[in-house]
Amino acid sequence: MARFADYAALGLEERDIIVYETLYSQAGSSVRAIAQNAGLNRGTVYETIKRLTDVGLISFTQVKQRRHYTAAEPEVFLSLIRERRDQLQQLETTAVQYAQTLQSQKEASTSGYYARFYENDDGIASILRDVLQTVQGLRPAAYCVISSQRVSSFIYDNFRSFSRQRIKLGIQVRVVADAHSSEKLVLAQRRQLASVIKPLSSYIIIYGDKTALISLSSTNQLSGVVIKDKGTAAMQQLIFEQLWQNARTTL
Repeated sequence: MARFADYAALGLEERDIIVYETLYSQAGSSVRAIAQNAGLNRGTVYETIKRLTDVGLISFTQVKQRRHYTAAEPEVFLSLIRERRDQLQQLETTAVQYAQTLQSQKEASTSGYYARFYENDDGIASILRDVLQTVQGLRPAAYCVISSQRVSSFIYDNFRSFSRQRIKLGIQVRVVADAHSSEKLVLAQRRQLASVIKPLSSYIIIYGDKTALISLSSTNQLSGVVIKDKGTAAMQQLIFEQLWQNARTTL
């Protein structure tokens, strides 16, 4: 049996599920009967039924002055979930366009250069979102990474769907890493640095005219800086290409 909290994302409360389940087992009940069997007062049941009727979980028939209520089949929950999923997907598209518009307006009002500081998991997730939003508008849609195994084990903690979204957007990535990884490569190429004296504690992403420098402290606290500057990005790209040429190809 599902927990009440499972349906909170649909805007349903505990009493909604109680009334629905009570009515499902006793179709054709009146408000009075539902209240008695559910252990709730009639006013609460009346308001709950009104809300559940609006979302399609309950219907009614009226005989003279009295209404008799019937609960919909449980499959209706699947329909509600699909509708909410479609709404969220549409909202995601709108939010991306909205964010891009605001960013374009802000960048157009500046000299085109900035350096922004981020910290902790939420801040690093903001950098990763900026990577996807920026790179999907590039041709080719690709970016480069100088990767630290130690840092990479932390930076996706608050954005675990990053790789899945990258692949969905068709974004390519080339990675030069300080250690071997068994991660499955999709739309990605990976090479390992030939000689690393000790594990790296920083992670560099070069994307378009931006460079993200992400560091991990000795206490495993993340921080990062995003620099938007063509010269800086070009220099980092040059360093990456030199490392790429000298690195070992990994499968």
